[in-house]
Amino acid sequence: MAFISSTCEPLRIWSRLEPRARQVDFAGTLSAPIADPMFLLGRQWQFGEFAGTDAGSAIFATLAREIHPMTVPGAGPDDGVDAVTERLPIAFPLVVRARLGRTLLSRMDAALIASGVEQVTICTPPATRSCSSPATRRNGATSVWPHAHWTAPASRKDSPMNDKTKLADLRKSYERGSLDVDDVASDPFAQFGHWLNEALAAELPEPNAMTLATVGADGRPSTRIVLIKDYDERGIVWYTNYNSRKGRELEANPFAALQFHWIELERVVRIEGRVEKVSAEESDAYFKSRPLGSRIGAWASPQSEVIPGRGTIVARVAEYGLKFGLNPPRPPHWGGYRVVPDYWEFWQGRASRLHDRIAYRLQADGSWLRERLAP
Repeated sequence: MAFISSTCEPLRIWSRLEPRARQVDFAGTLSAPIADPMFLLGRQWQFGEFAGTDAGSAIFATLAREIHPMTVPGAGPDDGVDAVTERLPIAFPLVVRARLGRTLLSRMDAALIASGVEQVTICTPPATRSCSSPATRRNGATSVWPHAHWTAPASRKDSPMNDKTKLADLRKSYERGSLDVDDVASDPFAQFGHWLNEALAAELPEPNAMTLATVGADGRPSTRIVLIKDYDERGIVWYTNYNSRKGRELEANPFAALQFHWIELERVVRIEGRVEKVSAEESDAYFKSRPLGSRIGAWASPQSEVIPGRGTIVARVAEYGLKFGLNPPRPPHWGGYRVVPDYWEFWQGRASRLHDRIAYRLQADGSWLRERLAP
């Protein structure tokens, strides 16, 4: 028999009835003894092997019959032999069990997707019991059936996206709010402060996290997540290692883009502008406010450089911890950057992908022009 799965190669398990010589004496082999001759005779009759043509019928047949009681360990008085034997564990090798499990999961995925059912419960009742109730009484005690909940692939968090169709089907309808030119502040910094405060009030996970995009001298863009540490009418501030990749790219091309994505509020804020270093006094003040481990780490990590292993960092942390103790100074290669915005965009998700987008563009006289953009 063969199990065919769309997620793995076919699994084939072959069973073959074949008299084989297992001893030096061939007498037993030549007689072709069969453990269950009645079963074999029944199969021969079922498949028409006795309906031969141009062949004679047997003149006589000799039959012998012996009756022996059959006992199966674990069988109750009402249990049939089949019910007991089917409950016995099958000693499949691990690789066979894994392939059978993958085949079952794949077929259940396909069945649930086709039926539109999001979750089913699989229960394994005791023998001769019905699966219509969650528990059964046995010997005066209550035994709960083993069961498992099966969720459709589209909503299973642990389901691997190994099918491009499943990935393409992921979508969300944005319906939490709206945004119009008349709804936003005339100044983008004020509008940003309003949205940031709402994100903080909503207790979103890391509302201060933002994507920073830079472009190197070779024209290749790169992104990473950094944390906003301050903002005012001058711009958005974060701190980092000046010798890191982003530091080197900003040295060659002092422009950057930032993006905040507050998923739960269905909002995005995009910021573009020129980048400058903050003053040494600002960097010193913020560095002193950091935890001791982070201050030592600023010395220990040659950020973005290739290292042999984590042991290198651990050794450097110990080295600089011993050197500076509880008062490490700010490294000369570490400090703050500020994006001085000349463009803002506020994005509010809407249904049917007809999102609201309001842009602010800095004008020559220092004012901000508000515009609605097509979704």
